Amino acid sequence: MLDGTRPWPFDCTASVQSVYSSPTRRMPAVVSGVLKHLLTCTIPQISAAPPGTQACTLDIEKFHRTVPISPHHKCWIVVQGKGGEFYIDHCSPFGCRSACSNAGMVANAGLDICQAHKLGPALKYEDDIKFFRTPSAQGRIVEGDFRYDYDGSDVKALLGGLLGFPLHPEKGDGIFRSHSDFIGFHWDIEVKAVSLPEKKRLKFLRRVTDLSAELARSSNLCTRKPIEKIHGSLWHVAFVHTEGRSYLPAFSNLMSDFDRRSPYVRLHATTGVVQSLGWWAGTLGSEGKIRSLHSRGLAVDYHLFVDASTDFGIGVLIGEEWAMLRLKEGWKVQGKDICWLETVAIEVLFLLLDERGWRDRHLIIHSDNQGTIGAVANGRSRNPHINLSVRRLYELAICTGLSPSLRYVETSQNPADPLSRGIAGPPTQKIETDIRLPPDLAQALFFA
Repeated sequence: MLDGTRPWPFDCTASVQSVYSSPTRRMPAVVSGVLKHLLTCTIPQISAAPPGTQACTLDIEKFHRTVPISPHHKCWIVVQGKGGEFYIDHCSPFGCRSACSNAGMVANAGLDICQAHKLGPALKYEDDIKFFRTPSAQGRIVEGDFRYDYDGSDVKALLGGLLGFPLHPEKGDGIFRSHSDFIGFHWDIEVKAVSLPEKKRLKFLRRVTDLSAELARSSNLCTRKPIEKIHGSLWHVAFVHTEGRSYLPAFSNLMSDFDRRSPYVRLHATTGVVQSLGWWAGTLGSEGKIRSLHSRGLAVDYHLFVDASTDFGIGVLIGEEWAMLRLKEGWKVQGKDICWLETVAIEVLFLLLDERGWRDRHLIIHSDNQGTIGAVANGRSRNPHINLSVRRLYELAICTGLSPSLRYVETSQNPADPLSRGIAGPPTQKIETDIRLPPDLAQALFFA
């Protein structure tokens, strides 16, 4: 974003463009496409849904292979069969690079026609279509306390009947409900929450435990393919388990070790990979996890500023009150640098806010370090020390209901800068605290 704002990944009121604008190159393309759709379409639709909103899901059968090829292009869609015979494909073949775009344009046209007939709004991802309906005072269909203008039979009659879209007979039933499955997640519109379908949870749990068992049998040796597979799976799952994003870098780091090597080379999985698999196994082994999609409203500027310097330590400003943390001798080890300190400053701010009883707020936090802003906004870092701080920060955010939007501020304009250099504020505004820092922070810092 032009103003430097980087919103919290699981705040559905944040700018979805900026959340998606910095995907790691290690994010699988299919997963990144799903995430983009979730952030830009599905979450805003459900978060803003009025009481009584319902949805139904439909599936277009053989989505890519139902779109005819232009006669002028058929000469390029020729395959050779047995006996030297050649065949022309009259519809987009599966795997054709343009098939997705071609089918998407046809499907979008169909949804535009539905919209013109006042059926919708509707969301589409590949062959999955989700229609929404909201209560209408003059609706002809009565269900419970609400009236609606149309039902699933109206949608199927237009989309599958008049327009001729081949709707799958088993995937998607066209029945409107307050909860339904869509692109691999279970959406509860009434509660405004999303979760993993039980079948998906068990599938991903089995994938994690199978890889853990395989590593145990092979002395932690593995090839690239299973690491890429589990990484893509857990990226998907982390949309619900947002605190799990900091348990992904171990896999992407290992994947980078396979670069420019044969896909059959076996490398040792790191301790981080093994520990991350253990965390995911425990997390996916528990039922009932949901992610709330309730809007916390627009971010409010409470005059929260953080800064750090390697000469002194950390400065935190909460309104007019301030706190300083001083560095200890020998604090600087490999990986603990200024970006780590700036990230820890945000963690310390959250510890102070938690101690003071702040709950369920959407906050603007000012920082002058873009690396920290990116790590916190993305929920992860390849630097293990920064990643650990971000992990604890997520846990605090989930417990307190605090959602920060990070905003960049020039160092010269950052009022926490003097604090980070050891210049104290007014004595009467100093924050007195009994916070016990996590062990790795206590080894490097103390409240001054």
